[in-house]
Amino acid sequence: MKKIFLIYIILVSLGYSSTRGSVEVIQSTENIRYISQKLVKDYLYLHKYNHKHSIALGIKKDIIKLGENLRKISATVSDESSQGIIEFLSYTKDQITDILNNKIDKDSVLLMLDNSEAILEGIDSIYRVYKYDFTAEEKMFMTTKRIEYLLERVTKFHIAFKMDFNTKVNRANTIETLGLLEKEFDKIKKYKYPVEMKKQIAEILRLWKINRAFLEPKSDIFVPTLIIPSVIHLEKNIKNIALYHSKKL
Repeated sequence: MKKIFLIYIILVSLGYSSTRGSVEVIQSTENIRYISQKLVKDYLYLHKYNHKHSIALGIKKDIIKLGENLRKISATVSDESSQGIIEFLSYTKDQITDILNNKIDKDSVLLMLDNSEAILEGIDSIYRVYKYDFTAEEKMFMTTKRIEYLLERVTKFHIAFKMDFNTKVNRANTIETLGLLEKEFDKIKKYKYPVEMKKQIAEILRLWKINRAFLEPKSDIFVPTLIIPSVIHLEKNIKNIALYHSKKL
C-alpha cells in the first residue's frame, strides 16, 4: 500500500513538474511571438525615420529579451526536435543582430521580414508540442496575449505594405491578420466582465475600431507617427485586461 501511495505521489509530482514546464515554455513562446513582430515593425519605422535613436535602442533591448526567452525554453525542453529549433532560432537572432549592425536598406528590410517569419514558424512548432488543455481563464489570458502579438504583426505588415516592400504578400497578410484580430476581440466582447469594467471594455473596442480603419490596406492614411502610438495605447489597455485574467488563474 505504501509503495502504491509513493508511486502515486511521484506520478503527481511528475505531472505537476511537466505542466509547470509547459507553462514556462508557453509563456516564453508568447513573449517571442510578440518580440519577433515588434522589433521588425520598429526596424521598418527606423528605416523611414532614421533619426529616431530611441527606436534603435528599443530594438537592441528587444534582441536581448529575445535571447533571454530562447534560453529559458532551451533550459526547459528536453526533446531533440525542440532543441534543434531553438538552435536554429538562436542563429536567426544572431543574423538579426548582424543586420542591425549594418546600414538599413531595402535588402536588409526584406531580410528582417523573412527572419521574423522564420522565428514565428519555429516558435509555433514548439508551442504545439508543449501546449496543454487551458482552463477558461487561461484561454482568455492567452487571448489578450494573442491580441498584443497580432497588433504588432498587423502593424508590421501595414507599414511594409505602405512602404512598397513585397506589396502583394504584405497586403494579403495585413487582411488575414486583421481577420484574426477581429475574432480575438470578439472573445473579449462576449466575455462577462464585471460591471465596473464595462466602460474599459467599451473603450478597448472603440480603440480597436479606430485602429482597424487606419490599418486597412484600402485606407489612404499612412502616418506611422500617428498609427504606432495609437496601437501602443490600445496594447496598454489590453495589458490591463490581461492583468485581470492573470489574477483569476
